[in-house]
Amino acid sequence: MTEMEELRIIPVFKSLVRPQLLAGGDRALVIILLLVSALLMGPGGLGAANLINFGIGIIVLLFGMSILRKMAKFDPYAFPIFKRAMRYKETYSASSGFRFKSK
Repeated sequence: MTEMEELRIIPVFKSLVRPQLLAGGDRALVIILLLVSALLMGPGGLGAANLINFGIGIIVLLFGMSILRKMAKFDPYAFPIFKRAMRYKETYSASSGFRFKSK
């Protein structure tokens, strides 16, 4: 085989195909969870900086992070797929069969 006929090898880097996770969960959902828990715990926010709201904020953060990690471990692309399904909800109705009449 000549040099032109040989197979070309193109490397695939893990960083280009790996999902974007933050602390083990989906990036956007983790940032939203951090903001909500900061609002609960922070002074001047919803929490008004007392110990009960600080504890509630910590519990929400820990419980939410465990749920987001489990969700990302099951399927890291679950949230983007859910967003896309909600965007196309009106366009593609979830029905099958030949008798179904579309809008």
